[in-house]
Amino acid sequence: MREGLWGLLRLWSLSLMKLPGRRLCEAQGGEWAWVRGGGADRGFVLEAVSQCVVFGGGTHLTVLGQPKASPSVTLFPPSSEELGANKATLVCLISDFYPSGVTVAWKADGSPVTQGVETTKPSKQSNNKYAASSYLSLTPDKWKSHSSFSCLVTHEGSTVEKKVAPAECS
Repeated sequence: MREGLWGLLRLWSLSLMKLPGRRLCEAQGGEWAWVRGGGADRGFVLEAVSQCVVFGGGTHLTVLGQPKASPSVTLFPPSSEELGANKATLVCLISDFYPSGVTVAWKADGSPVTQGVETTKPSKQSNNKYAASSYLSLTPDKWKSHSSFSCLVTHEGSTVEKKVAPAECS
């Protein structure tokens, strides 16, 4: 390793020697540790595994443990019982996707809707894929005043859109 370059190294030594003037990670043999390059690794048997990569804030890194899977998306209109209680909630169920990164957007008559939207964080299902849900809360009048509502789910660069038309729901 070059001086000043950080790398992920696997320590194979069972005990660490403290070299004068050098800061070494304290770890037992076989554990991962950060070790400063430029000679700090003398006295150890080291195996370089990878270079250190520093990501910006908000970066999500996924190491795939299984094949990618596209989401199954189902959009439910408000129930008649809910409309009778002067409420209207659209429910977008998203399931069986992998990896976990997913974004949800809502549209009314093709225009973006952001107010009244709540989306859950993905949770792991028993099949090791993920599920999430998104809710759009409206008044019954707003629900009836539009010709269509859409839930758009984007996963791994592909978008699935599901639509519901108030006129087709009774």
